[in-house]
Amino acid sequence: RAVVVLRFWADLSVKQVADALSIPEGTVKTRTRAALAALRTSGLVVRDAEDRTIDEEVR
Repeated sequence: RAVVVLRFWADLSVKQVADALSIPEGTVKTRTRAALAALRTSGLVVRDAEDRTIDEEVR
């Protein structure tokens, strides 16, 4: 939950979230993908916004 809150509500970069939580950037990306997948399954995420976010993280 903390990763999603920091990434999307606080609008922090992957690096900033990693630094704030003292975890590797890869872990931030993995947790973000997992959280977005769970939200997608629940129907709470708009697909276009989600896809754009995942694409931006991978680049």
